[in-house]
Amino acid sequence: MHIAPISRMLIITSTLIVSLGVNAVRFDSDSSSSYEDKDSGGHHHHHHPPGEGGGRGGGGNSNGGNGGGVKVPACLDGWTLLQRPSGPWCVKIFPTYMTDYTEALALCRSHDALISGIQNQQETKWITQNALDTLGGTGSVWIGALRNANCVDKGKSAECNEQTAFYWADNSTTGIEGFVWRDSYQPDNAWGFVQNCVSVFYATTTVQFGAAWWPGNIDDTSCNPDQWLAKGPRELKGTLCGRPAR
Repeated sequence: MHIAPISRMLIITSTLIVSLGVNAVRFDSDSSSSYEDKDSGGHHHHHHPPGEGGGRGGGGNSNGGNGGGVKVPACLDGWTLLQRPSGPWCVKIFPTYMTDYTEALALCRSHDALISGIQNQQETKWITQNALDTLGGTGSVWIGALRNANCVDKGKSAECNEQTAFYWADNSTTGIEGFVWRDSYQPDNAWGFVQNCVSVFYATTTVQFGAAWWPGNIDDTSCNPDQWLAKGPRELKGTLCGRPAR
């Protein structure tokens, strides 16, 4: 059949348009696929179908954030979370002016806690600063260390020295880094061999009171602060309570 020149041009043009349209669709499909590959790394979320969440955040992905029902240990309001080798630990300083150790322990237990030890010097710094903020002035805070039975009624010796005379009584504190005594003579169990408890001193700077008392040093004391013969700037003002994070 004879086709007029104009009709032949229309057919060629239509063929080109259809061909370009198919290639455009194919190119657009390939480009979108490549973009989704980048998206799978979590860089873009708006191309994922509703409910998938792009593999990030808390929705529907147990490995992302805390969305898989895995509970992250936390502290109650007003308590501070510390990370320890034994696990997350919550601490809080309570005002307990001139309260003996037994009463202070009862206070901590009323909060489902114990009197806390000191894991390391980072914790010591936190205690001294928090005591200043909470209690004010200068003073001492009960910490959870008690004299070992074999060192009761004994002064410092090879058997009962700065590392062995006391043990941490909170079931959390480990090691000896927290045992930073006031001087090389401690723990001396002075004043009648009744110093079976430990307090930590807090202040903004070193205080001279018969000896140098510096922020963060610990000292063995009677478990009843009324029996402390020399209180001065180191009178008992608070208790460090601790409990596991839940």
